[in-house]
Amino acid sequence: MRTETYLNFLQAMNESAGALRTLALKAAETSPDQRQEASRKALGDSCLYVMRERVILFAPNSVAVAMNVVFNSLLEMQEVVAGGCDRRSPEFLDCLSAYADSVQTLRTEMRTDVGGEPLRNDIEWAPRD
Repeated sequence: MRTETYLNFLQAMNESAGALRTLALKAAETSPDQRQEASRKALGDSCLYVMRERVILFAPNSVAVAMNVVFNSLLEMQEVVAGGCDRRSPEFLDCLSAYADSVQTLRTEMRTDVGGEPLRNDIEWAPRD
């Protein structure tokens, strides 16, 4: 059950981040109201909030804490995008970097929990742009 919960959260996380990146690409073409609505929808439509609750319920503390850092980094990215920053802005790139770092930590915690080896440090997990 935990593995499925983790996969569902990772899927929702990726969908949310992808939708926010797409919105940031179109920042100049959208009004502030459209950006606010679309950024909220990016997280809500992916079921991120529901998947977060499942991880909190079923995961050990180390995974729940790491997941919450990812969740908060997505909320910060949402705020930056809703505020009108585009994909090349320093604010958005800082959020994307923090998100990528937190995802790396979360993956390691999840892998450890399900009996896998931690991710190797020599693999670069740069955010796609």
